Formats: sequence, structure tokens, C-alpha cells
Amino acid sequence: MKKVLCFCILLILSIVLIKHVAYANDFNNIKPIEKGGNAMSEKLKELARGVEEYVLRVRRYLHSMPELRWQEEKTLAYIINEVKTITADSNVGTFEIYTHYKGGIAVDLIINPDFDRVLFRADVDALPVQEETGLSFSSTVHGVSHACGHDINAAMLLGAIKLIAEGKIIPKHNFRFVFQRAEENPITESGGVALVRENVLFDISSAYALHVFTENESKPGQFQTRKGGMLSNSGRVKIEAECIGGHVAMPHNGSNASDILADLIVGLRHFAITNLGPLEPISFVPASVGAGEPNASNVRPGKATLWYAFRHLLSAEKAEQVRKALDSRAKAIVSAYPDAKVSIKHFAGHPALINNPSVTESVMNLLTEAGEEVVEIDPVFGGEDFAHYLAQVPGNMMMLGAWQEGSGGHHTKNFNPDESIFWKGVLYWLLLATN
Repeated sequence: MKKVLCFCILLILSIVLIKHVAYANDFNNIKPIEKGGNAMSEKLKELARGVEEYVLRVRRYLHSMPELRWQEEKTLAYIINEVKTITADSNVGTFEIYTHYKGGIAVDLIINPDFDRVLFRADVDALPVQEETGLSFSSTVHGVSHACGHDINAAMLLGAIKLIAEGKIIPKHNFRFVFQRAEENPITESGGVALVRENVLFDISSAYALHVFTENESKPGQFQTRKGGMLSNSGRVKIEAECIGGHVAMPHNGSNASDILADLIVGLRHFAITNLGPLEPISFVPASVGAGEPNASNVRPGKATLWYAFRHLLSAEKAEQVRKALDSRAKAIVSAYPDAKVSIKHFAGHPALINNPSVTESVMNLLTEAGEEVVEIDPVFGGEDFAHYLAQVPGNMMMLGAWQEGSGGHHTKNFNPDESIFWKGVLYWLLLATN
């Protein structure tokens, strides 16, 4: 009996040893980078810098051919081709590309069935902004540009995938790399909402996103994040007023929608502070104003449209109370015009982005140990549909400072981040992959 037991133990050990050797051979016997200390960090930095030329080439190509939300066919086709190219000869695990998602594409990499699976996400859509940077690789599409940096986000993630596929590091996780459509302007369903609904988070232990950041002259190369609530809800309010209108020669024969619009703007100017007080962070400001036809200077318009941005970190219950108060106030203003009526529509936008505190602290410590500068920032009124991912699984969104002299802020015609720091985005992904 003892001999049989010993034989079984030896057989099990032999099987384990064979699997271990096979797993090691998948990496072509590349020596692992040991965790901890400056040696690992410096090696990862060297690798990230080594792929910088590739990242810039990808970014510049994507930048030249921007596509708006839900129109990113060429962008995703290019990314799919890049993934196929950089993984074609890879002996690192098993790569699978999934294109059936409405919200984008996913690339799965299985290293070891016993590892957890983490999600790395980059968004890819552009904005309806005419670029005026003068760059040699400026947008070739009139009225559309990558004025938020999603071309950069995608390129940095592709750079990391390239290094992983080449076996330059030994990852500690399985992966789902997501290139997401339609993050911007969520009047209709966003790519993040679609992907979460399509179960892209199945079997995901944690999720991460990285975004370049130029606001407030954001320090180039500095990593920025926050434990808990970091980015606001990105709600919108559409107010439409209708009245009789008519000829300007007869202002006594009915109301003027321009007057109604002006009264709404003035009457709602202090709405936020009077309803929430001075300490609640909120941005309630007019964003788009319109009444009448261009050059129709002899017509009293009969319709006016007013869009407000409504950004906050309020709870769902409190936000609903504020919406009801806003409806009541707007209707009261318009009621001063007997022949007028008003329609008010609320668009929820992205929810507030809430970083998992413990995950965020771990990521911040990881960057600090690697010698990178990382700071905890105040909440920002920018919206991000990565919030939908973080509402379901723990994770973190990180910003990478990329301001340079002459660059405008996000969503401006002269948005031009500092290319010299993009390698740090690759480093960020490598640090997460190896820890």
C-alpha cells in the first residue's frame, strides 16, 4: 500500500513539473523580471521607451483619421489589424479577438487558467471639433478631430500589448483588452453601457483605464487619480420653449421665444447654489443656446432651445430632487408668457466615476515604488463612461498629465498633448500586468 501511495505522489509531481516546464517554454525561456526594487522598474521603463516609436506611429495614424461615436469602423479595423500583426508570432499564451460586441472590440489573452483576469480599457472615438493645431498629422476629416486624446489612449494600450505579445515580460494575470466605441457625448447609449450590458465584465476581477489629461496645465508625466468619487455625473438638460412669435413690427401680438430664452438663462443663473448651498460641488451652466433662424432679423422666433450641462457627485435620490426643483423653476419662469409652453428633458449621461479606494491605493503605491510621481486630485467635473465598469467591478481610472505650452484643454481646437510622455502610459500598463 505504501509503495502504491509513493508511486501516486511521484506521478502527480511529475505531471506538475511537466506543466511547469511547458509553461516556461511558452515564454521562450525569457528570464523573468523580479518583482520589487529599482531593477524591475528600470527594466520596464526601458521596455516602454523601446516601443515609443511604435506608439507614436499608431497615435499619429489614428489622429489623422478620427471618427465620431458609433462611426469608428475604420478605427477598429485598424486596431484589429495591429493586434493581429503584433500577436501573429507570439508564443505568450492564447490571444482571441472578439468583434461581436456593439460597444467595441475585446482581445483576450489567457496566460494561465489559474490566474485571475483583469480588464484594460481604452476608448477610441473622436469629437465634432475642427482641429487647428497645424500638426503634420492633423485630422483629415473636416469638422472632426481627436480633441480628447482617445487616439493616444488606444496607442498606449497597443504598445503594452505588443511588449506582452513579444514575451518581454512575464505577466501575473490573464487579460481582456478593450477598445471601446462611443465614450463621448452620451445623449444616446454609450459604448461603456453597451459593453457592460453585453457582459464584457464576465470573469473580470478588476478593471483599469488610463486617459491623457491636459486641463489646468496638468504636469507632463505626472499620474493623477483619486480614491472614491473622481469624475462627475455628466448629465444634460434640454429646455424647449414655444410661443406664437410673429413679425417684429407687432411685438404686442404674442410672445418672443428669444425673450423667454433670456429670462430662463437669467432666472436659472443661481439655481444650483440656491438649491444645494455653496459647498456641494456642481456645475449647472448653459452650454447651447438657440432661437430663430440665422439672418431672420424681422421675425420674432416662436421656438427656443436651451441646453444645460448638469454635472455633480450627488446621490441618485438627491439628483432626482434637484431635477424636480429645476422643472418647477423653469415652468414658473415660462408661465409669465400666457401663450408659451415649455418642455424639459433630462439626460442622465454617465454616472459619477467612483474608484475603488483599496485598488486605487495599491495602484498609487505601485507607481510610487517605480519612481513615478502620482498625486491624489480633487474631484473633476469631467464625465467618463468607464464609471459603468466600476459600478460593477473594483478598479481604477488613472490620468496621465500631458500638457505642453500651446496646447489647449480637452475638446478644444488646439488640443495638443506632449508626445514625449506617452511611453509612461505603456509603463503604467506594464506595471499593472506584472504585479
